[in-house]
Amino acid sequence: MKAVNILQPEQAETLLKNASPEIIPFFAIGLFAGLRVDEIKKLDWKYIDLEHRKIDLTWFPTKTLQPRWVPIHDNLKEILKPYVRTEGPVTPRSYQRLRKLREKAEKAAGLWPWPQNALRHSYISYRLALIEDVAKVALEAGHDPKTLAAWYRRPIRKEVAEKFWSILP
Repeated sequence: MKAVNILQPEQAETLLKNASPEIIPFFAIGLFAGLRVDEIKKLDWKYIDLEHRKIDLTWFPTKTLQPRWVPIHDNLKEILKPYVRTEGPVTPRSYQRLRKLREKAEKAAGLWPWPQNALRHSYISYRLALIEDVAKVALEAGHDPKTLAAWYRRPIRKEVAEKFWSILP
């Protein structure tokens, strides 16, 4: 099994600080909701409900074909507030524009070459360290619990997980 790469809380914070406003929702949703890159790229603001603190992924076939509602945690809600709209794409629809903005932020944050799936892996690893509930995290992430436990259970101290989940704009 290959290693799972995660961002340290300081790296995640630096990434958000170096991202242009157009791409902050992409990084924040990946880090603090654990959506897959393809899920974020298809996401429309009308499926993000800050009031009820849920992201609706029941409307399209996800990678595992498991429709799900993803919770919006306190810090994600605060990060998304300035950007939220009633509808429209969450990320630039142009693949080239999205790639260019991502690469610029990742390089500025000193995260180049980019660790594969680092946003989602960070979410799952820190969420698991914080709540210690494999089944719940697997449900939130649209993952199978057995594989999730095998891949993401790592020795992360609770205070480090708490630091990750306290990152704010």
